Amino acid sequence: MLTRPSPIPAQAKEPNHSRIPHYNRETLELSATIILENSCAGMSKKPKPIPVEQIAQKDLKLKIDYQVLSPDKSILSLMIFNKRTVRIYEGSGSKEKLLLAERGDLLIDPSLNREERELTFKRRFVIAHEIGHWFLHQSLHKPQSSLHETISSTEFNLLEWQADYWASCLLMPRTAVRRMFEEWLYRHKLSHSYLLGLQNSQNQNHYGSGQILQKLIASVADTFQVPVKVAAMRLYQLKLL
Repeated sequence: MLTRPSPIPAQAKEPNHSRIPHYNRETLELSATIILENSCAGMSKKPKPIPVEQIAQKDLKLKIDYQVLSPDKSILSLMIFNKRTVRIYEGSGSKEKLLLAERGDLLIDPSLNREERELTFKRRFVIAHEIGHWFLHQSLHKPQSSLHETISSTEFNLLEWQADYWASCLLMPRTAVRRMFEEWLYRHKLSHSYLLGLQNSQNQNHYGSGQILQKLIASVADTFQVPVKVAAMRLYQLKLL
């Protein structure tokens, strides 16, 4: 489930709870890279948009369906692990009904189903986020398991952190981001140490208020077709900024 498109915390605590799967950053990175290479060999090394909708629908056989999941848009997406009914809303969101969803249905709010740049980038991250849940959290949704019904808010946040981090690894593979970063520096005749100096001079502003940093982050976002905040956080994850 994605309640809102938020960047991965720069210094997020590693998930570690006895009731939920434990994945550190490197495990999530390797998992996403394996899935990507199995679907699109060589893409983890190329600075270009990952065909995430193709991976979801063609390779993983997930069915993307656009439904209003909350009248206030607080829920943007939902991965269905087992056949069940889901509460959806029609019209302006005032009319409630039940939808019988099948295993493998990936429900997304229709507000993201528009070919506008920012919405397209946001939709791509939402899809990658739900694919992350699909691979990382199957064990929580076995028919005999009731954990997903009794999960605490802390556990929920940790699961969302895992899916967010995994999604960033899938859409912005480590090798590809580093290659694009080095090429960008070369084109602009800049050094890595110079960029770090700019970052330090801005009082650790996470999203880079300076024009050079903004230009870099925007270039990464455009290259991989992801939200600007997600691109910025990926650069920090990889210690490039």
